[in-house]
Amino acid sequence: MQTIKLSLNKMPSIGLLCITLLFSTITCADNFDASDIELYQAKKVDPTTLSAGQPSEQALTELANKGLVNVINLRGEGEFDGFDEAKLVNSLNMSYQSLPIAGAADINFENAAKLDAMLNVSNQPTLVHCGSGNRVGALMALSHYAKNGDLEQALKVGRDAGMTRLEDKVVEVIELKEAK
Repeated sequence: MQTIKLSLNKMPSIGLLCITLLFSTITCADNFDASDIELYQAKKVDPTTLSAGQPSEQALTELANKGLVNVINLRGEGEFDGFDEAKLVNSLNMSYQSLPIAGAADINFENAAKLDAMLNVSNQPTLVHCGSGNRVGALMALSHYAKNGDLEQALKVGRDAGMTRLEDKVVEVIELKEAK
């Protein structure tokens, strides 16, 4: 049996390398920038989360090259057939998740909590998209309201994440919850 000897004077440099790699990963995640990639209605929600409309194949490839790790698709089943998004995302070594939000009827606290759980799994660069970013913003508004109870702040969070036409629906859902 062969014995492997490690020199203790080399161990600190291995430890330093590991620490450097760990912090560079954290720094990259916190500084994710896709501002030069063509994404419809792109909004930077927080340091690691982008909201947008449907990304193109080219945009997904560019995002992967920049270090995007996760893609969460909120489009309903059969809503988009331009290309096989899940297959492309997986081929680019990114994680693909689907939370079908077909329309206003699916804007509720349950789906907002599901999206929030998906986002909280990793602190890595993530794209959340639907057709325009409207559904993304609506669910983020509800999630913010569930955590903080501030309607005006929740609506601002939603608008900043892409909510437009669904703002009245978000207010309706919140008012129904408060009426109970």
